[in-house]
Amino acid sequence: MRKYLCIYYCWDELGNANSNQNHRQYAGLASLAKITVLYRQFSNRKYGDNMKGISSPDFLLFDRIFLKIFQSLKLVLGVDIFFWGCKMALYVKKNIKDFDVVVLTGTPYVLFGITTLLARKHKAKLVVQMYDPLLDNNYMGGINFFRSLLEKKIVRSSDLIIVHSHLMFYKMCDRYPMFLHKLKFVPFATDDVKLLPTPSLIKQDLVTLLYAGTLQRERNLDLIFKSLERIPKSEIAAIEIQLIGNVSTSIKSQIKKSPYKDVFELLPFMDKENLYDYVCKSDALLVIDSFKDNCNIFFPSKLCEYLLFKKPILLITPEISESRRLFMECPELCFNQYDEDKLAQTLQAMIKDRTLFDSRLNYSQIEQFYPSVVGKQIFESIESLF
Repeated sequence: MRKYLCIYYCWDELGNANSNQNHRQYAGLASLAKITVLYRQFSNRKYGDNMKGISSPDFLLFDRIFLKIFQSLKLVLGVDIFFWGCKMALYVKKNIKDFDVVVLTGTPYVLFGITTLLARKHKAKLVVQMYDPLLDNNYMGGINFFRSLLEKKIVRSSDLIIVHSHLMFYKMCDRYPMFLHKLKFVPFATDDVKLLPTPSLIKQDLVTLLYAGTLQRERNLDLIFKSLERIPKSEIAAIEIQLIGNVSTSIKSQIKKSPYKDVFELLPFMDKENLYDYVCKSDALLVIDSFKDNCNIFFPSKLCEYLLFKKPILLITPEISESRRLFMECPELCFNQYDEDKLAQTLQAMIKDRTLFDSRLNYSQIEQFYPSVVGKQIFESIESLF
């Protein structure tokens, strides 16, 4: 059995909202290969004998000030990430003498140089899970030419590049026809069905829509506000929209100043158990993608979780969008930036019958996201290198 060294600089406690994907994939891989996971530690929580947390100081304030001025530098340099990467490399030097594969996940652009040195020194294969490409990325700043150079460097120097989106995969194949053999699509993973709570029979008094995640300038509530304007006030009183997670200051202000502020309930990030309890009691779930550049190449990982609950999912996304591939059989639940009338009519229909859209989605699609299935695909892709 080959030995895998998995390196992950996580932005949140491993297993929490921003780190779920890696936690699930490691679970899927653990039964197929001997893995050691080095991750950024936030607490004393233990995850298993094969997982080692490495702590680091938080230089976030310095990074925000410095990298706000030099946008392109944040593609390669983050003080806190660099410090953690050096500390991680020292740990490997002292404690891990033998491995066949290095799997880098999360922030490959900053840690890529350090990880490449580790892989080459040990004559190990280098695998990069590229969640966020440097090009075609409407969330990333910096000069496009500079981003292109960095992405080419990563593709050329890696033995395998894993991406989670079909659109991302096709775009990278077009850019790097000489390296098609290095590119592989593997979807995100969801939680094991065994972790789900017992379905709640308790329904909210109001028709409740739930959004879990981050809302910001590119991913916002503009279409929802336009739709609410088209619904009579008497009907709006029957709707509640719960926003769980990180909502930007500008969107909070937009809600506060709007005539619909009583429709929204803002809740902080919470542990999985509490979040899933809210999901169980909701009537429908919201996915909101960015409309920047009228194209969304990212697959929102929350879709993997949402499918587990077999509830209606309202997808707000551009016409060209990776998210739409799960909605081929139910386009009535997809809304572009000009579909305020369609969304308003959908909400009104749910007010009259909250179960109207319960069986529209093909929930069997969830099987492709099971950790065991995803872990096997990653394992087989890596083993093909030998």
